[in-house]
Amino acid sequence: MSPLCRCLSLIGGRDTGKTTRLLQYCNSFESLKVALVVLDAATEHKDKSLIQKLLTPSCNFVDVPSPFDIKSEAEIESMCRQVFINNCDEIAAWYPCTTILNSKPHLLYDVSYYLERGHEATSPLIAEELRGLFRCQVAQILLKTLWQSMHYNVPVAIVMDEAELSPAASTALQIFLSADSPCFFVLTAVHNITALGNAKDLFEVTACDQHYGSG
Repeated sequence: MSPLCRCLSLIGGRDTGKTTRLLQYCNSFESLKVALVVLDAATEHKDKSLIQKLLTPSCNFVDVPSPFDIKSEAEIESMCRQVFINNCDEIAAWYPCTTILNSKPHLLYDVSYYLERGHEATSPLIAEELRGLFRCQVAQILLKTLWQSMHYNVPVAIVMDEAELSPAASTALQIFLSADSPCFFVLTAVHNITALGNAKDLFEVTACDQHYGSG
């Protein structure tokens, strides 16, 4: 793994300060002029939402409440491997089309839609299907962001609050960590390490102390 690429996960329950610490990292990345991409699934409480705390005129807020062209796990896995074989014009058209090279370098994604619908579902099968769509959505945005970072040679920090990583997301991280990619930093905050899935061994894990603050 390149010393310029790093994955860190903050683990802790509610009100242990995870979001507060994510915000501190985001402020540090901004001061270093690093492109910042945030995926926030914990937006049900506006006062604790990371993207609400970060939202300023210098940010490009991307709300994704409605369905879009979400690729399957198999499609994302396949694309992960293709990005190093050819120019991958196909992935350039994948959602999200917003580029990290626009005039507002910070992208804030609200990815809570399918997670919240899953919590509301009364059928376990529907709940699991919605949870699967949530994980694929996260994996797709993660892969597209990493590809843009490599394709345009732009250092990027990807910060995820309560996002769950699927096997496809793990594959994307493994490939980019082993490739000659530009500097990138992936930071997550989750309640339990199981949310990292197969990617858990890629992350340095820090336990958040209780009663640190909000989040």
